[in-house]
Amino acid sequence: MDEPALRIGVDIGGTFTDFVLYDETRSELRSFKVLSTPRAPEEAVLQGVAAGSARYFTDGSELATIVHGSTVATNALLERKGARTALITTRGFRDLLAIARQDRARIYDLLGGRPAPLIPPERCYEITERV
Repeated sequence: MDEPALRIGVDIGGTFTDFVLYDETRSELRSFKVLSTPRAPEEAVLQGVAAGSARYFTDGSELATIVHGSTVATNALLERKGARTALITTRGFRDLLAIARQDRARIYDLLGGRPAPLIPPERCYEITERV
């Protein structure tokens, strides 16, 4: 029996869960997406694997690898939809997020506005560390 030759890559996003299937035997690359299921992201993964199985291969014995990634946590952080958080940092670095030196749309515009820091200053705490 030949070695399994199908590889699947999955990226769970906020709106869609994307799939890339690569068949090493045929050197074929396919991609498709299914709607994400935010309350249970694994459901979209299972739906997509089932859809890909039905469409591109017949049985699971051909499957060699599934690789998974997700932008759900990154999106939640950037959209500020996650849990309330705090920052605990080394003494002297409390203002690091507020300084945000490289988080400017126009880096040389001295009058440009800045987005609010991901964690407000009142929830940033310093600790003295042992070196």
